[in-house]
Amino acid sequence: MTELSPRFIDELLKRVYAAADSLGDKADQTLVWLLYVGSVKPHHLAPLIDHTNLMPTATKADIEKLSREAGEYNFASVCVLPPAVPYAVPVLSGSSVAVCTVVGFPLGATYASVKAYEARAAIEAGAQEVDMVINHALLKQHEISALRDDIATVADAVSSSGGKVLKVILDAAYHTPEQVAVATQQVLDVSLAYPAVRFFTKTSTGMELDKILVSKYSGPQKGAREEDLRTIVGVHSHFANEHHDDEGHVSQGLYSLEFAGIKASGGIRTYEDALFMLYAMGARLDPCLQSKDYRLGTSAGVSIVKK
Repeated sequence: MTELSPRFIDELLKRVYAAADSLGDKADQTLVWLLYVGSVKPHHLAPLIDHTNLMPTATKADIEKLSREAGEYNFASVCVLPPAVPYAVPVLSGSSVAVCTVVGFPLGATYASVKAYEARAAIEAGAQEVDMVINHALLKQHEISALRDDIATVADAVSSSGGKVLKVILDAAYHTPEQVAVATQQVLDVSLAYPAVRFFTKTSTGMELDKILVSKYSGPQKGAREEDLRTIVGVHSHFANEHHDDEGHVSQGLYSLEFAGIKASGGIRTYEDALFMLYAMGARLDPCLQSKDYRLGTSAGVSIVKK
């Protein structure tokens, strides 16, 4: 059994007691999770990790090292800036590790056609996965049709170029829970038109470039937040229910991820951070964690799996 820190155990027990007070299914799910985390070893998380280096100063040597680490630990992917894709591809050729890149990064404040061009160019260079940043102003202004088009334009580029995965970055810390829910709904709606592409709703870029915005909308905490993930999971579950009327009620878990996965990114530095994110993603009732359902974006992948 993996040794857990006192801080982690204290936080987990708080959740158990709170759930028990509420009675019902939530308490049962939390107690199942308490038993589950004791059997999940750090290396079991490796297939969920997008091993990340998005620093603008990252050199070819840095990206090659990142890629070798990803191959050694069997991470889901490496996530690098578009010009670094050609550095990662030959290192990971023949492996199960995907090459992922970002478009419209990190602000999302550019034309959808520009993001689409970036996606096509990266896929032509060998990337299989694309993480796009939404146009935040469109969400703030409640221009929902335009926001959906922003996502769909990139999705079309990924699909037509042979890309396999599109992760849509909400940067939830910039937005209210209601806005996060609306944006998540657009990701799911667009996903229906592109069955060959696996979609993910992703919490954030993990970059702290705009502390004024983050402070204004969310206070000092940024990156992956459990409350944002719970909002995202709720929308996924509702969407799954709507598309499975003949199957009855569909609770949090695999069915809610049929149409799109969920990726937590930003501030995940330890094994225990990763467990809390998975808890918030509803993974506690999923006996077999898979990279098509859950992803963890982090630059600390090696230290997490070597705990």
